[in-house]
Amino acid sequence: MEIFLAPNWHSIDIEQYAAKYDDSFHLGLTKDSFLTNYENEIWDIKSRPLIVADDSGEYISGAAIAYRKLTLGEKMCDAAVMCGMWTPEQHRGRGFMRKMISKLLEEDEKFGVHYMCGFGLMTNVSARFERGAGAFMHDVHYAFGGEIYIDELLPKVEETKIDVSQILPRVNSSFSYTAEQFAHQYELNSAKTFAIDSDIAIIQETYNSSKVNLLTHKNLSAFERNIKALIKWNRENNQKPLFLYTSDTCELEILKKYSFDIKDGYFSVLESNSTHRFEGNLNVLMGDRL
Repeated sequence: MEIFLAPNWHSIDIEQYAAKYDDSFHLGLTKDSFLTNYENEIWDIKSRPLIVADDSGEYISGAAIAYRKLTLGEKMCDAAVMCGMWTPEQHRGRGFMRKMISKLLEEDEKFGVHYMCGFGLMTNVSARFERGAGAFMHDVHYAFGGEIYIDELLPKVEETKIDVSQILPRVNSSFSYTAEQFAHQYELNSAKTFAIDSDIAIIQETYNSSKVNLLTHKNLSAFERNIKALIKWNRENNQKPLFLYTSDTCELEILKKYSFDIKDGYFSVLESNSTHRFEGNLNVLMGDRL
């Protein structure tokens, strides 16, 4: 068995990798659509595949490693984000997650990347492995809902066109983006942008939800108004539940108020060695998640 962090996507058997990934998640992704998600020249450090291969060279587990700028306390750092990890059912339970995390930290340390990050639900096996490795687990929450009936006068949710440079200054995230990176990260080309008075919602239709990648607001009162407007709009235009994500406990209470089903999640920060340890406040938004 071999575990390796490949230099780029074209140095591996991308057809095999994409097929194994799709077998795990059943998203109907082709090789080209898979590469569109993970391979892009706009990032300062290009994404790389992390792979477990058996003795015959068959891929039996893997993950996409993307690199982003993350502000930790007073400093901005390069951080590796592990996403889209897959392992076929017949190969699970062999500790691949733990071994891949160890390999990633070891390889990244060689070129000055001292942190690995991940997103997930607290019920996922990945949460257990990352906690066991000593990661700082920042609480986030996944919220599904929006089916309740609201009968009151609210701002219209109207599709709009807006230059990304107008949205970026209003994004309060611990991740840092250029305008071009932000547009790609928040999928402005495939998601739709909506105006709610002076606020903006970026919504991506998935197979089972209306995923709110971004919802701007000046304060909690505006957040509650925007949530109610989205609930009303969603009932009138869609049969799928709204899907939001927050690391703000006050926003969470508002979502509970409107009967959203809340699932506890995490955003993890794991350092390569103790000299880089971080534990502190982070603000992570839905669109930051890969």
